Amino acid sequence: MGLRHSAPCWGSGVSEPIAKEKDPDTMPPSPLHASDGSIDCTKLQILETLGHDSHGRTDRAMYKQKQVAVRTLNTLPRPTYLTQLRRAYSLRSPYTVAVLGILDASPGRPKIVTEWVDGYQLSRFLSYRSSGRRTNVNPSTLDIALAVAMGLDMIHEHGLIHGNLHPSKVFITSNEEIKLSDYGGSLHHEDPTFSRMFYEGEPYYWAPELFDDFSNETPEADMYAFGVILTYLDTGVPPFGPDDRCRNSLLPDVVDNDLRPALRPNCPQWYKDLTHDCMSKEPAHRPKASDVVELLIRHNGDSAFMDDGPFQPYYPPYPWLRKSSK
Repeated sequence: MGLRHSAPCWGSGVSEPIAKEKDPDTMPPSPLHASDGSIDCTKLQILETLGHDSHGRTDRAMYKQKQVAVRTLNTLPRPTYLTQLRRAYSLRSPYTVAVLGILDASPGRPKIVTEWVDGYQLSRFLSYRSSGRRTNVNPSTLDIALAVAMGLDMIHEHGLIHGNLHPSKVFITSNEEIKLSDYGGSLHHEDPTFSRMFYEGEPYYWAPELFDDFSNETPEADMYAFGVILTYLDTGVPPFGPDDRCRNSLLPDVVDNDLRPALRPNCPQWYKDLTHDCMSKEPAHRPKASDVVELLIRHNGDSAFMDDGPFQPYYPPYPWLRKSSK
């Protein structure tokens, strides 16, 4: 399941806690200064550490009697990344996790303060749905696809890119609101040691051009990731199956030989065409998020996606997939 190796993200009140480590920096550094003037640092109280990854730490905190999430980066990113974050601060949309402030913390470990989101990460929701476990939310495949597309449209219209879109960056709240987190560009290209041979996170959602150069992060790369999410929504199975070891060995074929995750055989043709176009090897051939929103609205009542009983996952007959097709 994606959560097993996903990075904690903005607003991640719904991520599975990672084993806590003793860290001398678990308390907020002092003094803190709000780079945009939006956060009164004296009223920010760290409550607990949710998890760590290679780029930083995510904490649950209280701010003015409300829960917030605080993402502390290990190092000061390049100015381009901070510029994207400050632009994200000005974005307010029902489809994105709000950035409440960006704090400059000595010695150069910025903190991103965001709204707190309860509910499920999409990765967990899809895993529960496929295994028959109950959830207290039940958005349809098209509801999720439309909300993610609308979030991307808002992000792109705001002059931003997401840069790291995959199901653990999509939240389904207890009110069935669907929000995108961690938009504003990936931190992978901030690390000079990162290369195509080091696959961290969710590379199955990366557009082929990103494996050669992370400066190719564009709205078109976001749309490729969206296409991969469409396959997961349709089948209920992670791209190329649930075995990470098998999937990692396939990445060269994704990049060089146009290997793509499959859909159900009876998937509506319009959905197949949309998914195929989003996952095109050529960035220029991928649709814009605004066009996808219009298409999904037109097909929102498609009976093929209406709930008529428990969700049945479809295991594509990949030759490397150990589990037999259902």
